[in-house]
Amino acid sequence: MDYLDMYLLHWRSSIPFAETVACMEEAVDDGLIRRRGVSNLNVDDMRELLRVTDGSHCCVDQMLYHLGSRGIEVDLLPWLRERHIPVMAYCTEPAHRN
Repeated sequence: MDYLDMYLLHWRSSIPFAETVACMEEAVDDGLIRRRGVSNLNVDDMRELLRVTDGSHCCVDQMLYHLGSRGIEVDLLPWLRERHIPVMAYCTEPAHRN
């Protein structure tokens, strides 16, 4: 494999967003990844991310979202829609078996 189509920052860490974004942009410039996104960032985290240089290059926020967990509909989902940032849903619930 020569590159990744998308690379996600899975959880926020103690490393500042500016440093993380700079490293991800370098990976894009080097052809190692095509696009980058985040996972599990709430509205406050996303606001902070978008304030850093190149933070607006974030192309997706992957969130826990299913019929039993719809909390992102309250604030995060509308906020992302206003900024045209898609949500990638994931589910940690076990599949229902008959």
